[in-house]
Amino acid sequence: MDDITFITMHDLSPEARLVYASHSITEVLGYDCREIVGRSCFEYFHPDERPFAQSVHGRGVELDKAAVLSYCRLKTSDGNYVTCECVFTVVYSVIVASTSLYRPTSRSQGRAMAAPAIRRAFSSSPADPRFHMLTHLSEKFKAPPPGSHEPRAALILNRFTKTCSILYASSALNDLLGVELDNSVGISFYECIQRECLEEAIQALEHAKENDSIAYLRFIWRNPGENQGGRDPIYSEDRDEAAINGNANGRARQQLPSASDSDKFPSPLNSAPGPNVQPSALVVEAVVSCTSDGLVVVLRKARPIIPSSGPLGPPIGQFVSPWST
Repeated sequence: MDDITFITMHDLSPEARLVYASHSITEVLGYDCREIVGRSCFEYFHPDERPFAQSVHGRGVELDKAAVLSYCRLKTSDGNYVTCECVFTVVYSVIVASTSLYRPTSRSQGRAMAAPAIRRAFSSSPADPRFHMLTHLSEKFKAPPPGSHEPRAALILNRFTKTCSILYASSALNDLLGVELDNSVGISFYECIQRECLEEAIQALEHAKENDSIAYLRFIWRNPGENQGGRDPIYSEDRDEAAINGNANGRARQQLPSASDSDKFPSPLNSAPGPNVQPSALVVEAVVSCTSDGLVVVLRKARPIIPSSGPLGPPIGQFVSPWST
């Protein structure tokens, strides 16, 4: 069970009921991924840790947390408890988590070092006095109030293809970035990244994949429907193979969350549309978690970078991952 990580999604209710689990949960905890859907995730926590887990869940929901790394004891199907490592992110109406057995290795240490940096990059800067000053000067610097959830979308990518083809996209992707779900599954994730950001984005993802870790990306969004006639080989290789045949290392094709599953939750922009941003200038932030069943990508429209006093403007892209130099 070394380095096996599974994906779960659960709702934001106090019970944190599971709505999806990937197949690798069987190898880690012994459960069939279908038998736990609808159950409270707290049923699987050690009784001594359940109150703390409920507190972390409540605080994570209230503060719209991202890339939170936690450790807990979870019950296996044979009744024993094992220590696990979990990275979770609130994605508007669900929490998406990546969970594995915890072992004190260089990889787990890398995740422990990367998570706080990524969490800070994906959140506002309340400790920075300049941030508070700017919130009074411009609405664009204001974060959602506590208890509300900013629009975010979730993707699951095939980590075993060079193109990181999209296996699953949540329904919020269309509202958030204008990408139809039917047109997104099977395409390369790299089709969504402007060329000037592409090389560093690929390096960050490859570093994270090699070390089963997490990464932060900030890049200019590219509409994947553009230039369909002249697709670069990096975009077209392995296209649709992920969605049709499963991944490249021979693992059986897994059951992914269906469109009907994501439709059970409200779309983040139906009631509160965001500002009108030109597609050519749309900057996106992403938190990426590596699992055995794919790369989990949580997307949002990027928050503004606090202006620098230096002569140079902010970089086109920003990328954070362990072991990247």
